[in-house]
Amino acid sequence: MVLLYEDTPEEIRQCTKDELVRRLYKVTGMSSMVVGGNEYGTLVLLHSQEARPSGEVKAKNGAYKQNEEFRSSIKLLHTQFKALVAGYDFEINDLGEIKWLR
Repeated sequence: MVLLYEDTPEEIRQCTKDELVRRLYKVTGMSSMVVGGNEYGTLVLLHSQEARPSGEVKAKNGAYKQNEEFRSSIKLLHTQFKALVAGYDFEINDLGEIKWLR
């Protein structure tokens, strides 16, 4: 699980509970690709509350933006990935409560 941010990790710590839910995604895929001789890692993220079968969810490309339209699945390059990571930066319990580790 990851909490996405746009500019700095500090913006996450100031979020309301609803805003945190909106930013919480699960990493569901990782791969790499070569474009013009440059190698990129790609990530596919699925929103934490998405319940539809994976075949019904279409990932939209691009980095996370705070005021964008909600995306149930996001595909991005490693250069666009800005997030805090569960188990390293925070812990989340069964009730959805977040404990900051760093």
